[in-house]
Amino acid sequence: MTEKKKILMVDDEMTLVAMIERRLKASGFDVAVAHDGGAGLKKAVSEKPDLILLDVMMPGMNGFEVLKALKENPETAGISVVMFTAGTDPQGQKKAALLGADEYVNKSASFEDVLQKIRILLYES
Repeated sequence: MTEKKKILMVDDEMTLVAMIERRLKASGFDVAVAHDGGAGLKKAVSEKPDLILLDVMMPGMNGFEVLKALKENPETAGISVVMFTAGTDPQGQKKAALLGADEYVNKSASFEDVLQKIRILLYES
């Protein structure tokens, strides 16, 4: 049996995090959670996730700042990052791509769509 892949969710919306965490675990993933950017950076180093689901709009460090810091750190630079946002700004998507995000997904997308993108990054890349 292959080892479970670990996903780190960095998002300040507690209800959404709890729901997605449950569904990811039911889909066979290990899940770690951080509720702000600073904690997310620390957990990325300590947990060594295979993928990070990163909210864009958070208090303190926003998702773009976290993404930039992740990609600048040799310990975390190789981790796949999916930006997960409620925003609809096309400039945000461009900025995320320039900073090294692998995907940019709107929170209004179905869980199945999000899961499909995660599986492609983790198992087909």
